[in-house]
Amino acid sequence: MLILRDYLQSIGLPNQDISNAAAVSVCFYHQGITTLWEAISWVHQLPYGRNSQRDRYSLVFSEKKGTCSTKHALIKALANEVSVPLELNIAIQPLDEVNTPQIAAILQAHQLPAILDAHCYLSFQNHIIDITNPKTLISSLNRNTVQAIMIQPEQIGDFKLQYHQQFIKDWVKPQPPLTFEQIWSAREKYIETLY
Repeated sequence: MLILRDYLQSIGLPNQDISNAAAVSVCFYHQGITTLWEAISWVHQLPYGRNSQRDRYSLVFSEKKGTCSTKHALIKALANEVSVPLELNIAIQPLDEVNTPQIAAILQAHQLPAILDAHCYLSFQNHIIDITNPKTLISSLNRNTVQAIMIQPEQIGDFKLQYHQQFIKDWVKPQPPLTFEQIWSAREKYIETLY
């Protein structure tokens, strides 16, 4: 079984020391965390769950949980402070019965072939770091990614939501009778099953 620390070492991610001089670094430092790898491991082991405010990645500390957005934005913010070139990305990917079997009942109930999800993750020199799920190191990205863009931590709120919703709206236009509302409702039902 691949251990997170081994993976970070194998991709050459610098294990930068954290000082107590910058905002995010101070929060990790108060948790007794002194290196970037320790911070990544700490966030990885936290349960998946929506934070009370989708755009405030600092809530991961007080609420002891996070989504793909808040967990990865928090680590990206720390990486910025310690000068490690991690990238924060959003991937638009279709979820269907083949690549996500647990969504089958939701798709059938909404009469959909798939839903489009927007998944945040980190990358370092083309290596994916996905710490969304504390139970696995296997990325939830699938091979059918439609589009991926790089963002900044401050863009996980309104920007990500609008980008995701607009992508769905553009995708359903040539595919009647599918509607944005059907797909968004099915997506929300799926997210509820994750926690």
